[in-house]
Amino acid sequence: MNRGTFAEQKLEAAKYFHARGMQRLPCFRKTSVLVYDRRKRCRATLTYYSNNYTSAGNNPLRRLEDLGTRSFGIILEFEAVILPTTLNIERDVWNQLACEENLKRPLDYQIQFAFRRKPEYVISQVFNWTNDATRVTLLASRKCQIYLQKTFLSTSCIETTLSFLSQLKKSNIRYAIYSSQLSSEELARALKVLNICELLEGDFRDGQESSYIFGRDSFTYGLPDTELYLLMAQVLGQLPIKCIVFSDNHLAIEAACELGMKSVILTKTARSWELSNADIVVPSLQGLSFRNLQNLFTLDVYD
Repeated sequence: MNRGTFAEQKLEAAKYFHARGMQRLPCFRKTSVLVYDRRKRCRATLTYYSNNYTSAGNNPLRRLEDLGTRSFGIILEFEAVILPTTLNIERDVWNQLACEENLKRPLDYQIQFAFRRKPEYVISQVFNWTNDATRVTLLASRKCQIYLQKTFLSTSCIETTLSFLSQLKKSNIRYAIYSSQLSSEELARALKVLNICELLEGDFRDGQESSYIFGRDSFTYGLPDTELYLLMAQVLGQLPIKCIVFSDNHLAIEAACELGMKSVILTKTARSWELSNADIVVPSLQGLSFRNLQNLFTLDVYD
């Protein structure tokens, strides 16, 4: 018996439920977000299709939990959360690289603009050192080596970070880590040294990298472009509006606001004119709890 195509069956089912005053739960939820397309330099509407309903199956309690405040994803910036890096450290790294390679030392305002941006972009577009692709790659790789040498000297905040990540794991909250300075391979090695691999989902055996870490080679455009956060939200299995970004700079706030994400900024220097759009501003992870993160989505649920 020919029952028609899938689209025809879906239409008949919709008419059946509508005629009886019932609403059928859709298999996919459609969400549209207004974003800024930096390639075309115009506003664009981005549409997401999420299958969070089907992942819960026919269990209404599981479905309620997915739609409530207990289901969300965490996006962590390596340079802000795992190994906090200040502007002074970045200045020393760039100056040392310039001395080693006999390049023009960058000015202070150039270093401030380059803070948290991809090294390849900074070398070719901000400092104007070279446009040769091979040379740019070598300089970026050397910059990352100097950065790791300086940051691994002080790991005083790692105990607080490990405690926070353990709390997320106990609460069954998925999280992913990204770095704008390190490649995926370098980031994986750094996480192994810091003993964070055990708390991170994914496979680190036999030299394989976890799917929950993203280096600078995982995305084409750096922040405030939204490409990276969209990719990480997809890996976490959450809509962008159900993700929280942990960072320490205004570039992350701008990208998070464009996608409707929540943002938690870790900083000890008050810069209200840059951080006004952040949802939470705290000096460290010690002042955060799982309840604080849940409260970020409370208004969204009741709206």
